[in-house]
Amino acid sequence: MLSLLIMVMALGVFAVVAVARVSYAWALVQTLLGMAALLLALSWLWNPRAGFAGLGQVTSRYLLSVGLPFEGWAQRLATLAERERDPESFVRDALSDLHELTWIRGGRWQAARGEGQFGEPAEHSLSHAFHGLSLTWQSTRPLTPALALHVRLLSQLLGYFYASKVREQTLREQAYSQAIHDTGARLTHDVKNILQSLKTLLAAADTSTPEDSDRLLALMRRQLPQLAARLSQTVDKLKQPAEMDVAHISAHAWWMALQTRYEHDDVRFFADAIDDTPLPQDLFDSVADNLLTNALRKRQGQPDVAVEVRLELQPLVNLTVTDSGAPAPEHVARNLFLSPVASDFGLGVGLYQAARQAARSGCRLELTDNHAGRVTFRLQATESSSNP
Repeated sequence: MLSLLIMVMALGVFAVVAVARVSYAWALVQTLLGMAALLLALSWLWNPRAGFAGLGQVTSRYLLSVGLPFEGWAQRLATLAERERDPESFVRDALSDLHELTWIRGGRWQAARGEGQFGEPAEHSLSHAFHGLSLTWQSTRPLTPALALHVRLLSQLLGYFYASKVREQTLREQAYSQAIHDTGARLTHDVKNILQSLKTLLAAADTSTPEDSDRLLALMRRQLPQLAARLSQTVDKLKQPAEMDVAHISAHAWWMALQTRYEHDDVRFFADAIDDTPLPQDLFDSVADNLLTNALRKRQGQPDVAVEVRLELQPLVNLTVTDSGAPAPEHVARNLFLSPVASDFGLGVGLYQAARQAARSGCRLELTDNHAGRVTFRLQATESSSNP
């Protein structure tokens, strides 16, 4: 800039001497005064202090945005991100919308699940890679530093959006897998409970005598239709899980069916004023079978374990299962309804799934007592769920 000023001063003095026919000293003074006035005016226009933007801000804004096309494309990119869910389709649609950026002729992109091209090929190229997305930009002439910075910003912006789309897709896949896992775990325990009932019937048949044939036949007639219905219901959950979760049954019918299923397991049942209050059938069947199966399994090591079931309908629906066996270990009791836990009696996964199912139905499953000689689980409906 100093060299330019010296050249302007020399040429200015020569022009003044040639045109005005004055002395060299006076021409030098006039040139210096003119240059000072010009620099003063340019400095004021570059950064005025009267409350409005000057040439400096206008130039900086233009260099940073290269006009409004970049801002418009960024706004359309955000709109496209809300509408498009697939990461590769999002990148393809975003790059096909670069017609307003005239300094970009075309290029190509590559990601983990796909690749493609956009625009037209050109001589000069510039490549960037961010968050698993590789971009090659092509232009007809070498990009200036300002445009190269914009290309980098474009690449970073696309990379961030692409990474968010990949994470979103991964979360959807994990949620789908988790739903399959939850459904499979629930059905596995339902089938396991049905199998336990079948084993009980087989044990009764093996230990029966010819004199017990009538009693055994009556038992089979009562139990087998119920087991067939429960197995059919379990299979139907694979087809219509939502509908099965909302199916209701009267409290009286459910209570009688529960007593019939466990009438030969030495389980004591207590209830007061059982009426036709609707109960979520799938929830109460699953919770009762899990709790009773776990309590009865304790008799393998403690034959004298007593098991009792109590159902109350007022003021809130309340189902409790109590046994006189050994308590659950502290680390098991602490995480029993929060995550699957390992246990000698298999208490973890079934009750974890039952607790989640209860929460979805507006109920609460909890371990109210965990002492030697008294282990009590309670399924209680909330006030809102008990008054539909």
